[in-house]
Amino acid sequence: MTRIGKRFEALQRDGKKAFVGFVIAGDVSLDHTAEVAFALEAGGCDILELGVPFSDPLADGPVIQRASERALRQGTTLAGVLESVRRIRRRSALPLVLFSYVNPLLRYGLDRVAAEARDSGVDGVLVTDLPPEEGGEWLEVARKADLDYGFEEVDREFEHVVSQLTTDELRVYLKESLFMSFNRFENERLLSVVRRAGEATESD
Repeated sequence: MTRIGKRFEALQRDGKKAFVGFVIAGDVSLDHTAEVAFALEAGGCDILELGVPFSDPLADGPVIQRASERALRQGTTLAGVLESVRRIRRRSALPLVLFSYVNPLLRYGLDRVAAEARDSGVDGVLVTDLPPEEGGEWLEVARKADLDYGFEEVDREFEHVVSQLTTDELRVYLKESLFMSFNRFENERLLSVVRRAGEATESD
């Protein structure tokens, strides 16, 4: 079990919810990213997502897009992000998730990125634009590397998707533009989506 699974178990045991933070790695600098991680952990962050900057972040809003642009102007690469993870790991056991579009992973090489992510101290990888039904190769690689893995799903049949993916380490990540990205709230729809996802992932 990764640090992510252990953290969720501890939170569930204590009846608490997770505070999951997110930063674009390399925004300002990779050294600054490590310091932000330490500050977030000190502030109560349970899990930190490190966004890999990408030149065409279609799933993100303007704030994250601008952060990615700043990081790329600083020369941030996937290899640099993994080095930042190593820097964080020297001082922290905070669960870390690499948050990336699929293209940087493909260019780096799936086997290579999985092995180096594991060795650097990454606990899981969430791929923004890779549908689960098309992610078989990545799933196999991530499982072999003992990485937790995640997909973003919008308006899909959760029951079907989860039935294809469920393992002891699976976490369902819900992203819905109507709920957050554009400040339009539909409470009933949100509750329905969360309920369906919960029912699909209940264990015996």
